[in-house]
Amino acid sequence: MKRSFAACSAAVLATALLATGCANPFKGMTERPLKASPQTLAEIGLPLYPGAKAVDFGGMDIRMVVRSMPVDSMVLVAQTSDPIATVTAWYDAHMPPGSRFINWHFFGFQTVQYQTQSGLTTRQIQLTAVGNTTRIQLTKSEVSTPPPSPGPT
Repeated sequence: MKRSFAACSAAVLATALLATGCANPFKGMTERPLKASPQTLAEIGLPLYPGAKAVDFGGMDIRMVVRSMPVDSMVLVAQTSDPIATVTAWYDAHMPPGSRFINWHFFGFQTVQYQTQSGLTTRQIQLTAVGNTTRIQLTKSEVSTPPPSPGPT
């Protein structure tokens, strides 16, 4: 459960950092720009809605430590002019059953989120309707177990 929480925390943190443009608020955290490419999409392991285009900053590759566990996250952001209902229907057909777990409306914004987990890897898709645009954020977070500390001999 702690590992799952750490992976989710990393994804949420990566989302917040990417959305706010914060630069390196954690000691030991590194980040590098991530370009949208077939290789990046293959590494993230999530489908991108057809016709969606990467936003100017594209995405980030973030490495940090959460609760003493190394976490690597890749975040790719794209957008489309298709309505969120159309994009949601496409992801409902292309994601595993039960992976959609958030669908809420808040002050004129709508957010839909999908999540899958395999071992220590969490993958998330977040759709957000802003005006006439649907923003699509693909995130992959992997928790690495730290090496055991040497015990007394």
